[in-house]
Amino acid sequence: ALRKLKETLPQIDWLAEGDGSPSNKIDIPDHVAHVLAQPEAPQREAENEARTEKIRSRAKQASEDAMALRGMLTGDDDAKAWWRTQRSVSEGGRTVTKDDPLTVLVAGGGIAGLVVAS
Repeated sequence: ALRKLKETLPQIDWLAEGDGSPSNKIDIPDHVAHVLAQPEAPQREAENEARTEKIRSRAKQASEDAMALRGMLTGDDDAKAWWRTQRSVSEGGRTVTKDDPLTVLVAGGGIAGLVVAS
């Protein structure tokens, strides 16, 4: 819907002319500029329906994988992972001990991952 709205807006050709100000690139660290200058570096792709669908499908697949906790380990390690082992917990919870510590699974990263890591 947003794309269709954008397509109906009037376009002012002179706004898109030229290469832009070189000072827009002044804060890029040298090592980043070096990577971006390589021929195989990712290139900006114009917004279109196919690109949007590709991004949405990747996001959907990633969320499905996260819900199933796939991709965290491989092979037998994944099948035997502690989060796949059903625990019998008595009503009211369980005692946390050195042999059976509290286990917390944080799916995702960002702030949650940083808080847990600290």
